[in-house]
Order: sequence, then C-alpha cells, then structure tokens
Amino acid sequence: MKTLELLCEKNDKGFTVKAPAVGCVTHLPGPGQILTASAGAGQLRVLGTVYRLKLPEQVAGKVKAGESAVSCKAVAYDEPLFALTSVYQQESVSTEETKSSQARVIGKNIISAPTDGVFYRRPSPDQPSYVEVGDTVKAGQVLGLIEVMKCFNQITFGGSAAASEAKILEICVADGCEVKYQQPLFLLG
Repeated sequence: MKTLELLCEKNDKGFTVKAPAVGCVTHLPGPGQILTASAGAGQLRVLGTVYRLKLPEQVAGKVKAGESAVSCKAVAYDEPLFALTSVYQQESVSTEETKSSQARVIGKNIISAPTDGVFYRRPSPDQPSYVEVGDTVKAGQVLGLIEVMKCFNQITFGGSAAASEAKILEICVADGCEVKYQQPLFLLG
C-alpha cells in the first residue's frame, strides 16, 4: 500500500492534523490513541487508489478529537481531520523540554504492536492484568497479548536496545481493542 504524509499545523496545545489530498478518509484514530510517525493514522482513497496515512517524523502525540471512520468520509485538501496533544502535558514547557518529551515519545520508550490484531492486557478474562500504570517491568516480562487468527502472541519488555528495567507510564490501548501494526501499546519511562 502506498503512503501519504499528513499535513500538520503546530499550535500552542499540539498539532492540527489535516488531509494531504482530496479524497475519502477511513480508519481515522480514535480519541486517546497515541500516534507516532511509525504508526498508521488512517487511510485515504484518491481516485480509486488507497493510501496509508502517516504523521511526519517530528510529530507525535495523543488524539484529542477525531472520528473513527468506518465508512468513507469525503475530505478536501488541508481539511482538519483531528487534533494531537502532547503526551506529556505540563503547564509551562521550555523549548528544550518540548524537544526532550517529543524525543521520548518518538524514541525507544514506546512498545508498539508487532502486528495487526486484538490486544489483551490479561492472560484470560478471570485473571489480573499483566501490568498496571506505575509498575516497574524487567527485561523479558510479559506486558500483554495480541491475538491474530486465534494465535496469541506475547508482548514482552526487552531487547538489545532496551534498558534492563523501566516504569509503565501509560497503557495506550484498552483491553480487547483492535490494534494496527506499529500502534503504540505502552509508554515507558
């Protein structure tokens, strides 16, 4: 699938994300979803060709308002689609702090979905969640599951680029929700 980069206009609370072309949008992210440049942000059909929408590299944040479009919605070029707010909202933020927090969102402190599927926070409905916000996790620890065609894949913390332990700052997806490839699942500190 071809990719189109969304237009983003910076404002004092984050970004206004706009359509990059005339067409019909579908699969827009819902309120509260955290987006980075690597995660898909919907699809745009232009004259019969479907494009995957993505954010520019320097843009990341949490969806403030938007529509989870099931059917096609006609849009014009530069038409606002949704707003993004900073994941780390602070009252007064200097330029250096803004760059630092944006780097944390874009960088390695996010655990993203390795595939499309259904995300589960617990091994079974009658069991407690693997992790909660505020928990400290260690390398190799299971954080959740993604179900793909009745196969359950563990989402674990760790890897060669990861620290030996981290704290769960935010769980970005609710239990039992569908996720897309590269969609952020956990924000770690």
